[in-house]
Amino acid sequence: MQTLKHYGMCDASAAIALDSETFAVANDEDNFIKIYRARTSGKFITAIDISGYLNGRSSSKEADIEAAAELDGVIFWITSHGRNRKARRQESRYHFFANRMRSTGDRVLHEQIGRSCTHLLEDMLADKRLRKFDLKAAAKIPPKEKGGLNIEGLAATPDGKLLIGFRNPIVKKRALLLPLMNPFAVLQGDAAVFGEAFELDLDGLGVRSIDYWPGRDLYVIAAARTIAAVNSGSTPGAANRMKNRCGNAKSISTACTLKASCSTPARRNSCTCSATTAVRNAATKNAKI
Repeated sequence: MQTLKHYGMCDASAAIALDSETFAVANDEDNFIKIYRARTSGKFITAIDISGYLNGRSSSKEADIEAAAELDGVIFWITSHGRNRKARRQESRYHFFANRMRSTGDRVLHEQIGRSCTHLLEDMLADKRLRKFDLKAAAKIPPKEKGGLNIEGLAATPDGKLLIGFRNPIVKKRALLLPLMNPFAVLQGDAAVFGEAFELDLDGLGVRSIDYWPGRDLYVIAAARTIAAVNSGSTPGAANRMKNRCGNAKSISTACTLKASCSTPARRNSCTCSATTAVRNAATKNAKI
């Protein structure tokens, strides 16, 4: 196995493959997307300043990018949508935007798609079905504290939707996963339309990352505790395997998986998830993600 080392970034928080040779990475400390070679070590090829994507609002402030996902050749990026550590609202942290990127040697061509959406949180608060999660209160608490609001996951679905994963809040020891039904329309100024939220039993952990694995028709979820839980030692650091009635249980190293068919409206109510400390690494052998 070859070990590659990529330099020039700390706190990487979102990544997406552009092709078999290059990938793009964002971090939560600046407003640059950096492009790296996938097969060789080294510094980034180039850096794209996405401050201009943010509608001219607070572009000098870090956007706190947390996740990325691709739909039909368009890459969607989402920020934490949480307050800063002092519980102050910072407008640059409330963005949902998209672009196209194409690597051509040492250059990367990019264009923004539509406009950055800055009302995603407001649309969540306006959805009566989400009131039971008390996101309005969570939105006023620092994202790493107990009960705060912090988005860290984003994944495409096979039917052209997006799944938004919350690291925080943890509601009754369950993590939240929220379908966004109209991601392209949101970029044109439409209000966000959400599906029914999932409440996943991850043994008190939140979603740090979620990605769709087409070859296995699964969502792979990396789960973790909030900083507040780490400091208090209130939840175990065990790996988790999710089980559901839609198919056989799977587990991948310290990640957990959810059958993709469970995210469709017709099958959603037949799926239940539970956590266990069992870990099975065999599923990753010779697998192509």
